[in-house]
Amino acid sequence: MKWSGSGFELMGRAAVLPQPLQLLSCRKTGPKLMISTITRNERQPEDLSKAQSELFVEARRICKRVQEQALGSSGVAEGTMPKLETNAEAYPRLLDWLRYFCAFMLYMYGISKLLHLQFNMQSQLASHAVGSLTGYQLTWYYFGFSRVYASILGLTQVVGATLLLFRKTTLLGTLAMLPVIANILLINTFILVNDYGPYLISGLICTSLLFIMWHQRAALVFLLWSTQRGEPVSSLRIHRWIRLIIVLAATTIMVSGAILQHHVERSREQNRHRPTVETPN
Repeated sequence: MKWSGSGFELMGRAAVLPQPLQLLSCRKTGPKLMISTITRNERQPEDLSKAQSELFVEARRICKRVQEQALGSSGVAEGTMPKLETNAEAYPRLLDWLRYFCAFMLYMYGISKLLHLQFNMQSQLASHAVGSLTGYQLTWYYFGFSRVYASILGLTQVVGATLLLFRKTTLLGTLAMLPVIANILLINTFILVNDYGPYLISGLICTSLLFIMWHQRAALVFLLWSTQRGEPVSSLRIHRWIRLIIVLAATTIMVSGAILQHHVERSREQNRHRPTVETPN
């Protein structure tokens, strides 16, 4: 018996099973691999031949082997939904502690922004020159310039913390909060110099969110890559030219603007240091 692409062949001939015994073949349709099931009718014929019984068993074994090869070790194949976590599989306890830690810290920072306990140094720093401000003072003054912006940022952190409290919405909360926390981590690292408290906390939150995302990597790859379609082959050359034109046009415009700005500033500097000639009366 061998696989012929449309069915199983037994000793060079296509094997035909009786009506009560239905055998659905394993076949490929496009990018998706469809694994069908083999079912038996409750009432099986008594005159079922030995060859047909062996064919049924062999067909089940081949379908199972094809399914295992399609899914692979990672459990993700093109067009195939990855294996989702069942109730019988234990959720790592470490991830529970990490998401609860992130939710607690995000609640603390979010509520403090909503209550105007952060970014509240406008009255104290308004009379100071910008060049005299430290990185910490400049950051708080800048983000606190608009009370609405600070409230929206705090509300975003509160919503993200709420999503992290529930395991079912943890991935959604992680995807929403990771860009926010990554931006805060960059600010704390490169602007709040020598202020290790915010740097440490934001680093821990960002690392915890990355651990949570790594646990859900199969679902993320399936959602963000496997299910996404590229440009059609018929218009692939056009899209390549469009991408090339966008990159070259943006680069040319910005480089030309930078050169022009440098030339204007250099001309102003030369005119400033040029000695003035007094005309005689």
